Amino acid sequence: MELRLSAADLGRVTVAQGADPELEYQLSLRMLRRPSLPCFVDWHGEMAQRFRYREVTDRAGYERTAIEPYWDRIEKFVAAERVRLGRAVLDGGLDGLLGTLHPDVRWAPPSLRVTGPDEVVAGEGGLLVQPSVFVGHHPMLVRRKGQVVLVQPVSCELEDQADEQLGALMGRTRAKLVKILMLAGGATTTQLARRADLSLAAVSQHVAVLRAVGLVVTQNAGRERCHLLTPAGARLVERPACS
Repeated sequence: MELRLSAADLGRVTVAQGADPELEYQLSLRMLRRPSLPCFVDWHGEMAQRFRYREVTDRAGYERTAIEPYWDRIEKFVAAERVRLGRAVLDGGLDGLLGTLHPDVRWAPPSLRVTGPDEVVAGEGGLLVQPSVFVGHHPMLVRRKGQVVLVQPVSCELEDQADEQLGALMGRTRAKLVKILMLAGGATTTQLARRADLSLAAVSQHVAVLRAVGLVVTQNAGRERCHLLTPAGARLVERPACS
């Protein structure tokens, strides 16, 4: 499929702020009814047993079983991809973003070509890049609410134990702070204290240790100090997308 983007459309290329619950629900149903991909084997086997003939009649019950237990990891993967794409824009502008999305996406201005049906689509309002777990291995172009959306694959390692391993490596509290910084893209001392349920003094002590080993940098932001992950800190918690 080919998406043609005008100069005006390029000014409206954005990356979604987080995971899309409705999209993940619809794509998980598609995943359930198709042969399992390697990184969905455990999830697929469990859901196929729970939902006979792979038919879902109770949406709320399905979401509680198939999506909600993994939602924190889904949000983490989407947040990490948002950070990666943000760096691509900072390093190379929109060409850097559109040119490094996925091996199945080719940017040849003014056209974005995605492996799929031989069809030409006009941008008409720009493009939303929506990272997704349940889309699987390959990106897809869809139109939602009048806007063209590129659904971008991210990691699908739903059963990965990286969170526990990270806690064992640096301690649970510091691991929690690092994950908050990854999801938020940065936070002040006050924000970290509130989100981690810690005192300001405790946050300052933990951040000082993370800063000393090169995982965090701190910048002045008005009267507050803003803490950000360094590339080394980001690599510690990021997971590669399925390929």
